Amino acid sequence: MTLGVGIVLMLVVGALTLARSPPRVLHVGASTTAIFDTTAGDLEGCQIGETLPAGVSAIRLSLVAGGYGARVRVRVSSGKRVLTEGEQGPGWTSNSVTVPVRPLGHATSHVDLCFDIKPNSEPIFLAGSEAPNREMTVSSAGQALGGKLGVEYLAAGRGSWWSRILPVARHMGIGHALRGSWVTLLIAALMAVVGLLALHLPLRELQPSGSKAASAGRSRIVSARTARAASGPWARGCAALRRVPRAAWVCALVAFLSACAWSLIVPPFQGRDEVDHFAYVEDLAENETLPENGHEVGQYSPEEALVLRGLDYARVVFSPQTPAISSMAEQQALMKDVHAGASLQGSGEAGVATSEPPLYYLLQTIPYALGQGNILVQLQLMRLFGAIFAAATTLLVFLFLREILPRAPWAATIGALCVALQPLFAFISGSVNPDSMLLTVTAGVFLCLARAFRRGLTRRLAAVLGILVAVGFLTKLNFIGIAFGVFIGLAVLGVRRMRSDGPKALLVPAIACLIGISPVIFYILRNLLSGHPTFGILSGERGVLGTISLFHEISYIWQTYLPRLPGMPHYFRGVTVYKDIWFDRSVGFYGWMDTMFPRWVDNVALVPAVAIVLLCARELLARREVLRTRLPELGVYAAIVVGVLVMIGAASYTSDAVLHKVAFGEPRYLLPLLPLLGAVIALAVRGAGRRWAPVVGAAIVVLFLAHDLFSQLQVIARYYG
Repeated sequence: MTLGVGIVLMLVVGALTLARSPPRVLHVGASTTAIFDTTAGDLEGCQIGETLPAGVSAIRLSLVAGGYGARVRVRVSSGKRVLTEGEQGPGWTSNSVTVPVRPLGHATSHVDLCFDIKPNSEPIFLAGSEAPNREMTVSSAGQALGGKLGVEYLAAGRGSWWSRILPVARHMGIGHALRGSWVTLLIAALMAVVGLLALHLPLRELQPSGSKAASAGRSRIVSARTARAASGPWARGCAALRRVPRAAWVCALVAFLSACAWSLIVPPFQGRDEVDHFAYVEDLAENETLPENGHEVGQYSPEEALVLRGLDYARVVFSPQTPAISSMAEQQALMKDVHAGASLQGSGEAGVATSEPPLYYLLQTIPYALGQGNILVQLQLMRLFGAIFAAATTLLVFLFLREILPRAPWAATIGALCVALQPLFAFISGSVNPDSMLLTVTAGVFLCLARAFRRGLTRRLAAVLGILVAVGFLTKLNFIGIAFGVFIGLAVLGVRRMRSDGPKALLVPAIACLIGISPVIFYILRNLLSGHPTFGILSGERGVLGTISLFHEISYIWQTYLPRLPGMPHYFRGVTVYKDIWFDRSVGFYGWMDTMFPRWVDNVALVPAVAIVLLCARELLARREVLRTRLPELGVYAAIVVGVLVMIGAASYTSDAVLHKVAFGEPRYLLPLLPLLGAVIALAVRGAGRRWAPVVGAAIVVLFLAHDLFSQLQVIARYYG
């Protein structure tokens, strides 16, 4: 019943969404050719002689923000009379901000367009075009700002999205490895299977308890027979896979198919930093060496540079108002660039990816080699490789939830299924990004820790955990924050075992630690023997790091997530970071981190989010006696969370406050904590009580499925609308 109502509501909302009209540009006040000014504080400005068209519903200003965009207010007036005004809240990024305004029924010329950016403490750039002094944008102090701000006046289009389905489908078949309108049908088929599996699984789990008990009994009999027949590592491994519940494989398949759909939706190289990650793989495969230069704007191989030009990458990236290439002429020019036979030898540039460890990129050379001869095919195969990591991550999350909640298998299934449907997770996994592998490693770490606390830290489990830590260090530098909590967990497990086995019990966690830090030791030895800086790229920043004030860094990290305390410097004036950044961007933050939902959607999303948190808190309160016995384990998970948050905040402080670049307010950095998200959802389902748990679980699954689907529609509208 709940699933049926949820499906009907999802279809109704989808139909109403597609009945709306996409925005169109009514009038361009000034074109945008270059950045002419910048501010890191409050700014008020006006420009005269603008024309306000009739029916305008939004005004797009060419303001560029890379971190936390400030609140922007717009006011259009004629003389002393205000014609219309509007406001866009903080937290936006990209090279423009669109401010909704109250429409007027008639056009008005020679009006004054004024805007104010405040309160603000982040760099915001003003872009536009050259203009005579009398036409330049002027600050509130009467000072000309060096140019005329780019302005576009928008209104609703004449046709609905329904009327544009065929043009959008044709557009989606241009510029990809797979070409033609049939790609849209493939994406629809993938998501149809995702929807059927996601809706069928809760129904299957809702079968009568007697049937489930009988099924579980048969599974135990089969598992026992399999275990007796198993001999040798390979047979034992196959037996272990057969013992994995069918629901786990369904959840993994949902994650894989969703990530595959995302890999087809997002245009080539429009995943976050995808150009740099591809360049890293290309350097490994073609030059057989690690990249050495980490400039922000990479000098890529002639082949990659040529294809990026054919994709109109420079105009599309970070520009939500600019769609992907759409004409057959552009498609033919792109294919000519793809098959031009340009050199694959790069200059050792991989941009922001240069400092990352090589393991993920080494693995990606496999699909890269399989697609040799067509860079778009290579990229698509590499994206599908990331979708495999999505499946593995979901499978491990499922096993983690079953481990920590053995008496609530249905709730654990719902938690893993919702993780599989999480759209930001699918978006990252469906692009070339080492985060996809990092998430798999982290999920494995959580599973090993859960088993160690419940069953004891054996030598085999310690070795597996140590190997996972080593792989994590070889995957991405961000693993440092996770490793902090893991080593605390090993210490706690060692102390617990000392009570029965004495000091020799510390040998087992010591094995895990030594295996885990072995890549770091080898890296340091390699640098010392080859004459490189001891800590690689970190050694080169020692001069910068030496200027950091510990108090200011702690203040910054605190304010990255929580309200400022008295005495702390102001770092995020006007931004409620926990809402405007971490929550709103978790609702939707795609493409080159330039595609978000309207603010009202973020506000509506607060309702189910708060409900899930309250249900989870209710369950924890009801099980507080059990929680007391598991405080050490919970403390380790908390240490991992703190390690991740501190790592993000410290890196953001160095980039933002010290080097004056951008802040790292991206929820994708929190994705390693997906197992804990699954745990929160599973506890919320249990917190609903025995009677309402099936209803709440089904409703949450429908909610996450709708979130995934509407996120895809949002990205399709951004690139192909």
